[in-house]
Parts: sequence; C-alpha cells; structure tokens
Amino acid sequence: MIDLHVFDDEILQHAAFRSVLQALSRPGTVQRLPELAHDEPLLAILSALLDVEVGFHLVGGEPELSGRIVRATGSRKVPAERAAFLVAPDGESDGLLPHLPRGVPDYPDRGA
Repeated sequence: MIDLHVFDDEILQHAAFRSVLQALSRPGTVQRLPELAHDEPLLAILSALLDVEVGFHLVGGEPELSGRIVRATGSRKVPAERAAFLVAPDGESDGLLPHLPRGVPDYPDRGA
C-alpha cells in the first residue's frame, strides 16, 4: 500500500524548493509558495531546505518556533558555529554572521 499523502507532501516540498531556488536565482522577482500543510510561510520554506542531515541556528522568534522547525523538518538546532542555516525570523542576526561556517571556492556548500 502506498501512502499518497506522503507522496503529495514530497511533491509540494519539491515545488517549494523550486520557488525558493527561483527567488534566489532571480533577485527582485516574486515567487509563490505552493499550498503546504504548514500555515506559516517560514515553515514551508524551511521544510524545503532543512532535513535530518543539516542543523540550524535560530535567532529570535517565538520561544516554541525551534520545536516547530524540528518537527516540520527533522533537522536539529545547533550552535551558530556548526549551523548550515541561520534562521532569523525577526530579520536580525544578532552579530552571528561572522561565527557561521564559511565555504571555500572549491567547497562553497560547506558554508552556512
């Protein structure tokens, strides 16, 4: 038996990822997110970007947001020095940008 609900979620997450990729590739353009199970656009975007293999660091936001991100993505909260993503829902990095992992020309994917 195939759980079609899971299949639909994967398609929607792929569509959200494509929307984020298009937005990053074409600054200044508006991209629409697909209707996902999450009622928050932030969780829809993070569901497309985070998974069990990457960690995130949360700056600000509601106290329970960290738990919602973990449940929605399977990712884990880590110190900024080990984070693949810095999540700043209030738009402030609190000076943590210099502490994030940096990529190098040969391996840019090692940066946050």
